[in-house]
Amino acid sequence: MEFKSLVVWKDNKLVTFLSTFAGEVPKTTVKRYDKKEKKSIEIDCPFIVKEYNHHMGGVDLLDSNLGRLKILQSKKWYFRIFDHLLDLTVVNSWIL
Repeated sequence: MEFKSLVVWKDNKLVTFLSTFAGEVPKTTVKRYDKKEKKSIEIDCPFIVKEYNHHMGGVDLLDSNLGRLKILQSKKWYFRIFDHLLDLTVVNSWIL
């Protein structure tokens, strides 16, 4: 698999993106609050970050529903994987 880009962006923490779809350009600007200057400043934002934030809502919804609707809890790692896949299936079928 050939990767198109590897982007490291410093927001509040370092965020690393590895993508075959989007890259760093075209850049946009976003407003962030600067604690030192105590005002909002504009910084450059890579395209991949904008795309990630745009499509993040579905993942947040799934994680939220998984947190509320846990079916089983197990101590064995292989049962946890099975339980997680079962939970994903149930939540996704409920959403559909």
